[in-house]
Parts: sequence; C-alpha cells; structure tokens
Amino acid sequence: MEHRKKGDFLIEPGNAAGAASPAHRRVLQERASQIRFTRELRRSSFSPNMFGEPAWDILLALYVVDCDQGRLSTQQVTTLAGHPMTAAVRWLDYLEQQELIERGTYVELSGKGRAAMDQYLTQLDESEVLGAIAIAESDR
Repeated sequence: MEHRKKGDFLIEPGNAAGAASPAHRRVLQERASQIRFTRELRRSSFSPNMFGEPAWDILLALYVVDCDQGRLSTQQVTTLAGHPMTAAVRWLDYLEQQELIERGTYVELSGKGRAAMDQYLTQLDESEVLGAIAIAESDR
C-alpha cells in the first residue's frame, strides 16, 4: 500500500480529507491529553467560571478516547469534560448539528470531527516546531 506524505504524517490512499495515520493519531492524542491536563490544572488553580469552553472540552475528551474506547455515554462525556450535565447536553446538541459528533446510545466523534481535530493538533504541533526553530535561529 502506497502512502503520500503530508507534513510529518502519512496520508492513507483514498483519504482525501488527509486524516492522520493511526501512528500519527496516537501522537496527536497524546498532545490532546496534554492540553486536557493543562486545562484541568488551570481549572483547579482559578475559578472554573473564568474559562468556559464546554464544546472544546467535549471534543478533547472524545478525541483522547477515540482509539481506545471510541465512544462514551453522555454521563462519561460530562464527567470527562468537567461541565454540568445541562451545559454539556446543550453543547452536545450543537456539536451534533455541526456534524462533529455522532450521538445515539453513545457519543463519539464523527469522521468530520476527527479530521478537524487531526488538522488542528497537527497545525498546532507544526506551529510550535516552527516557533522553536525561529527562536533558535534568533539566538545565533
């Protein structure tokens, strides 16, 4: 099977959306886990009311469990995202309307949601690498 390279990750043939290969997705999931950890740390250090982004917390939680569990109950999503059930359900409705998640008995990322998270996290990593290179070059 032939693969094309895009950035630092492999594009599987027939994958026009440019989704990450399974190996690269594991790296991206680790990055998403780090982001979730920093958000939880921030919530424990400051009033949670200062930083409200339930939709983003939900997407991060679903992305992190995507390869292992793949799907969560609404209660599990609410717990992992760290928001009250009523707020989480409102945002789940919105994310479903945007076709970023799929809901039935369980909640999981849609193909569109997974590809968007892959793209965001890949661009984030690339921007940090480029930033580190720029800093290193400016120190010369």
